[in-house]
Amino acid sequence: RSVAKRIADECEVDLGAEVGYAVRFDDKTSAATAIRLVTDGLLLAELQRDRMLSRYDTIIIDEAHERSLAIDFLLGYLKQLLPRRLDLKVIITSATIDVERFAEMFDAPVIEVSGRTFPVEVRYRPLTEGEASDQLDAIAAAVSELPKDGDILVFMSGEREIRDATDYLAGKKYPRTEILPLFGRLAAADQQKIFSSHPGRRIVLATNVAETSLTVPGIRHVIDPGFARISRFSQRLKVQRLPIEPISQASASQRAGRCGRVADGICIRLYSEEDHDGRPEFTDPEIQRTNLASVLLQMASLDLGSIRDFPFLDPPGSRAVSDGLNLLYELNALNPQGRETARLTKVGRTMSTLPTDPRLARMLIAADTLGCLADVLVIVSAMSIQDPRERPLEHQQAADEKHRRFREPASDFLSYLTLWTYIRTQRDELSSSAFRRMCRDEYLHYLRIREWQDVHSQLRRTAKELGLKAGAPGSDHDLIHRALLPGLLSHIGLREPDGREFLGARQARFMIFPGSGLAKKPPRMAMVGELVETGRLWGRTAAKIQPEWVEEAGKHLINRSYSEPHWSTRRGAVMAREKLLLYGIPLIVDRLVQYGSVDPVVSRDLFIRHALVQGEWRTKHRFFAANQTMIEEVESLEDRLRRRDLKVDDETLYSFYDERVPADVVSTRHFDSWWKKTRQSRPDLLTFDPAMLRQADAGDPDDEYPREWHSDGEAYPLTYAFEPGSTDDGVTVDVPIERLLAVDDSSFTWHVPGHRVELVTELIRSLPKRLRREFVPATQFAPRLVESMDAGASDLTGELARQMRLLNGTLVTPDDFDFAAIPAHLRVTFRVVEGGKELARGKDLAVLRTELSSYVRADLTKVAREEERTGVRSFADVGAIEPTITAGQVSGYPALVDENGSVALRVLDSAVEQSVAMVKGQARLMSFALATPVPQLGRSLDLRAKLVLSTGPHADAAAVIEECWLAALETLIVRHGGPAWDENSFDALREAVRSEAYGETERAVRAVIEVLRALGEVVPTPSTDAGEDVRVQLSWLIYPGFIRDSGVAQLSRIPSYLEAARRRLDASVTQDLLAAQDLEARYHERTAGLSTWARLAPDVQHVRWALEELRVGLLAQGLRTAFPVSVKRVTAMVDAM
Repeated sequence: RSVAKRIADECEVDLGAEVGYAVRFDDKTSAATAIRLVTDGLLLAELQRDRMLSRYDTIIIDEAHERSLAIDFLLGYLKQLLPRRLDLKVIITSATIDVERFAEMFDAPVIEVSGRTFPVEVRYRPLTEGEASDQLDAIAAAVSELPKDGDILVFMSGEREIRDATDYLAGKKYPRTEILPLFGRLAAADQQKIFSSHPGRRIVLATNVAETSLTVPGIRHVIDPGFARISRFSQRLKVQRLPIEPISQASASQRAGRCGRVADGICIRLYSEEDHDGRPEFTDPEIQRTNLASVLLQMASLDLGSIRDFPFLDPPGSRAVSDGLNLLYELNALNPQGRETARLTKVGRTMSTLPTDPRLARMLIAADTLGCLADVLVIVSAMSIQDPRERPLEHQQAADEKHRRFREPASDFLSYLTLWTYIRTQRDELSSSAFRRMCRDEYLHYLRIREWQDVHSQLRRTAKELGLKAGAPGSDHDLIHRALLPGLLSHIGLREPDGREFLGARQARFMIFPGSGLAKKPPRMAMVGELVETGRLWGRTAAKIQPEWVEEAGKHLINRSYSEPHWSTRRGAVMAREKLLLYGIPLIVDRLVQYGSVDPVVSRDLFIRHALVQGEWRTKHRFFAANQTMIEEVESLEDRLRRRDLKVDDETLYSFYDERVPADVVSTRHFDSWWKKTRQSRPDLLTFDPAMLRQADAGDPDDEYPREWHSDGEAYPLTYAFEPGSTDDGVTVDVPIERLLAVDDSSFTWHVPGHRVELVTELIRSLPKRLRREFVPATQFAPRLVESMDAGASDLTGELARQMRLLNGTLVTPDDFDFAAIPAHLRVTFRVVEGGKELARGKDLAVLRTELSSYVRADLTKVAREEERTGVRSFADVGAIEPTITAGQVSGYPALVDENGSVALRVLDSAVEQSVAMVKGQARLMSFALATPVPQLGRSLDLRAKLVLSTGPHADAAAVIEECWLAALETLIVRHGGPAWDENSFDALREAVRSEAYGETERAVRAVIEVLRALGEVVPTPSTDAGEDVRVQLSWLIYPGFIRDSGVAQLSRIPSYLEAARRRLDASVTQDLLAAQDLEARYHERTAGLSTWARLAPDVQHVRWALEELRVGLLAQGLRTAFPVSVKRVTAMVDAM
């Protein structure tokens, strides 16, 4: 604009008439315009409409030494255009151009025009090796060396270095000197300070923006450290880097030239002249250090052919070209088949017409597809300009506070929308001047906001011309991010689980820039608007994304790998674990997917093997059910015969199906579709021939290996399993729960005929050695024995022992065989079932009966509830009592039971319990009807007798007499033929007992007195083995209730037992005594699980008293025992329990 105005002034014409200009959003030209000044980018865009540039007869390219992408492209294009436009004149101008190369490229003459500059003295002040780290001191020394008048321009490599230098030089307190920073992100007001008039001297600390883009007025001196941040594209990371590099000779000349504009100048270079002369003559052109995607896109849209044939002044390297093509392919702008020839897709064509970066153009096209273009236009236009939010050096905290309200916690992109909405609201409500003040007060760059609005308007207008529909703003946030993602596929990252660092494309690692709203709590996966490497790789403008979005947007780029292909019965298909990688970033790991479309060959193989051969398939196809039945029959036969060589192998079955099933059938869905058509004409195509399934003829095995076991007129199903080591190995018989008590378990010891020889062989081997050696080898004797045995005999071991005696005279008893040593498969397994449901299984029917007693007695319990009574006071309350009641296969035994002073009718488990309980219950019931002898007997006892009775376990003498009376009634009931089962019998029994009750009770009381007197003579010695032994014995003899439990007749023997206990305290321990103690322990162990009534059964009580008699025999031989006892005899009694 300034140049156009100067030319207009020189030509004495109005700006916009004969002389005009056009920039991105401002066109000051007319039909009368003869000289039109435009930017290189605008002229490049004009090629889309006018490839011959026919409106121009002369084109002047100024500042050609800057060698931007646009300039290099225009130069190459003009070289191709000139032969077709012979009338076109091209002028290239620059102060530091490589004259020879440009002249050679265009075969053009060179015209040199001397500039109006003043002499510049160049001084070299290199830093020594020891000073290399202290550049600030060198700058301060250079400032001191320069004259005190005249402004100084110091070139620095970046914003941080400028801030450090500003603070350092400010600390020097130079008189009448103002220090100003100058860099691209500086607030507008701060930038304007360099153009304002000022007293005294000014030191301007600037980046290379002051080298070409901006002319700082009044500069008399330059300090040049010789470094700058040069934007370079990383071939490895595919990101734009900003490394600090030594500047070229041309850049050094440009910097020096900044101090020769108004007077003689001095340039101090903080490096040596040798260093300067050894540097490259010119800065690498942008085309050799940036991504070429935009240039390649324009060339493809203009059909300019391959970039490798394009006449660039400095052609880019092949890797740079490949990187550009790859980016366009990433953006879906190139056809996969035409990547090298840059054949554009429909998307690519549209992208080439949008006046913005290719990544941003791709976002707009995706937004149109997803219906969120209005919002994405705002975001893309913001990404096209410098951030309008300012952070002045002296007001950074205040600016951050003002800008915090625009932050969105999950997306910096959405912050643009929030800011845009706020700006539009303020612009509508405020006047122009008030809006400017608002921008200034809230640290918003007014001119950048205007630029943002202008870019938005231009993009919106272009989108409309292309048929893209903006729609209304306010779209779903996920849709917005999904629209942005196609332009940023190589700018995504997956956060490391234990930190803030992200794994990016091609193993790059970056962190979200600290100024981002996501920096403190980074998401698991993010995309960033740009990746810039300074000290480290930073991602700017970030948002949280989902892997599924990336999968959809980058499906043409994603590398898919598969592992663990396996057959899934539930899905009816082969499944595999899928892993998705995008540029090395794991998007999805271990996702379960169908494998048929990935590898049909492997999938078909697994389908045939698992679904068809192994039967892992839920289907109702008739052929399949028939085939499975045939296979199960052969497998069942193998189990019965305990062989694994009858059925053909899986490969035979596989070949059968492989020959018949088409190659494209890879799942049950494919199979169903094919078979639906095929079975119409060939229904037996897939049905086995039974003969093909057997490799050997097994004959008819039903005689040797029956399917049912017949016993007691019942048939019990048999199943076979050949699974050594498992609990099911061998033969299993199903026993219905209702037959559990009735089934004869001894018959099952014979096992099935087919296993009988093996069973007898193992039984022979289980014999003691003295017997076993008479039947060696067992494998030869077993068949002969089995052949001679009577299979109708009830007990296998008894019949086997008989035949062994007959065979060679060896005396073998059934007890000599050790079934515990027999292999498990030779002992039948019993499976108890109810309605097809398994209740329990095991090898021992007795154990199963105990375990399932609740099931067995279930029906009996119901009947018992109806029969039972409580609070019985007379026999009339219960009527006649049936000795046995039956429910199903289970019997119960009703009895009158003494329940702590009251009588109840209960149904008991056994006749033994019934006989004991019935006597005690009827004694209590009889006591209700007879006059109690307790008071009369109590009066008849003297004081000494009463005192003796009070020393026992009872509360008082009355309690003793009460128990003696009940014990006497029990004795008399048995003596007179009781118990009774009906009322009449009970009444008769009661009358028979009545006359003897008092005398029998008195006899019991006298016996108890003698027992307690004897007890007083026994004082166990504490803390001795003998004392402990006696203490335990006394606890078994004397306890509450011992009178009734012992019975009147047995009470007279207890004093002898107590005398033996007294003598035990002084007796030495003998082997027989130790054996007696062991027998007592075994007795109590065996009776511990018995009910109270079962423990009082006569045969159990006989063993109990035999143990006491044994102590008498061992410790008090002079007292004589009630019946013959010895350790051996009592041992036999205990063993027989």
